[in-house]
Amino acid sequence: MQNLTVVMTVNILGCGIDPGVKGAIGWVAPDGIWRVETMPATNTEIWRIISTLVDTMKRGDLAVVIALEKQWHRGTSSDRLNGKNLSTFLQHYGALKAILELCGVEPLQSPTDRLLAGKAYLVEVEPRTWQSELLGATGKGETKDAAQEYVARNLSKGKVLKSQADALCLALYARQWGRMRLS
Repeated sequence: MQNLTVVMTVNILGCGIDPGVKGAIGWVAPDGIWRVETMPATNTEIWRIISTLVDTMKRGDLAVVIALEKQWHRGTSSDRLNGKNLSTFLQHYGALKAILELCGVEPLQSPTDRLLAGKAYLVEVEPRTWQSELLGATGKGETKDAAQEYVARNLSKGKVLKSQADALCLALYARQWGRMRLS
């Protein structure tokens, strides 16, 4: 009797979350089909989108990698987020972290972590990290335009608003990040 090796292919669904006031939640399937939703106004709506996404995507050959954009606020006047924008960002960020944990999304931090099919993983990423990896060098105030152009080049069909481009870039970053853990 011969020994047989079974190789299971794990496909990556990338999800990107930009928790800002004008943020969005976007995802890109392994076949390139994508969708993006403007960041919901309530935690209940955020829960509905995330839980539905995670539940329906945690199937046999699919691993979900969610890239959540994080911000560090130092409390200085040079910080990009202040006032109401900061308050909304932090509310969304806290709600998203709780919702992701309640949905069974596991933090994925170590470069040696391996992905398993049927599971959902979270990677928190600073804006400059994904921007430099996907967009390269951009001038001050040019990242939204660059993100929109990157999405147009890398995803087929459909027009993406500037306010949604970061979420789709994060989804593409999540897929790329996940693929590195499969090889």
